[in-house]
Amino acid sequence: MTGSGTLQVTEEPNVAGNPTLDGYYPNVRDALVEGVLAADDEARRQGFDHLRIGFNTTPGWPTFGDRTPERQAEVLETTVTAIAGCRSELAIGAYTHFALRDADSDAPGLFHHFGLLTDDYRPKPAFTTYQALIERFGR
Repeated sequence: MTGSGTLQVTEEPNVAGNPTLDGYYPNVRDALVEGVLAADDEARRQGFDHLRIGFNTTPGWPTFGDRTPERQAEVLETTVTAIAGCRSELAIGAYTHFALRDADSDAPGLFHHFGLLTDDYRPKPAFTTYQALIERFGR
């Protein structure tokens, strides 16, 4: 069997103060760990020994207030370089950044500012950094 697939088990279990995210609910982290272990056990039981079951995330670092676009570029460089450094050992097949563009560059609050571009598609410094990282680490 070839190919790949993903299954999302939870959405932001680390964000406790927002009832639209899973972290709001008690014991979600325990449930996440137990679910991953159960998925691994079931995959082995079904004969899918080649599957790698684990935790995956879509990294991002928003700009807003004292979180500058320049710092976003630095964080992106550090994150992608670290991931690329262990991609063979951990069988990492790809990196996906959380958001290409901001949801609303004029809105207050972090959650509108994850993009590598502003909401009108003007590049932030991290966009150029991301292009260079793709050139450096892409296949």
